[in-house]
Amino acid sequence: MDWEPEWTIHKMRDTLTKSDEAVRRALIVLYKHQTEEERLENQTIERNNLGFNLIDAPFGSSLAKKILNGSRLSDLELTLARKMLRKYTRQLTELQNAGVRAYERR
Repeated sequence: MDWEPEWTIHKMRDTLTKSDEAVRRALIVLYKHQTEEERLENQTIERNNLGFNLIDAPFGSSLAKKILNGSRLSDLELTLARKMLRKYTRQLTELQNAGVRAYERR
């Protein structure tokens, strides 16, 4: 996923559909936008419209931690992550346009 200004929701959706690397980066970005406590607990505690929602936090966090630990996601994990990330397209687009990078620490 190139980091350039003025991404659209359509472009983000298209990129997530086509690029495994974009999926991995999106998972990390959302994980990094969980609060420290949420990251420790693998859940969503605060309703701040950042990071994963309550339902997706355990799964999304586990995938992001796997990536950050240097492990590869299986084909099934990538497929499930891609499906899950559809609901985060707006948040990811806004973060992309704000210049947030996947591997930056929050």
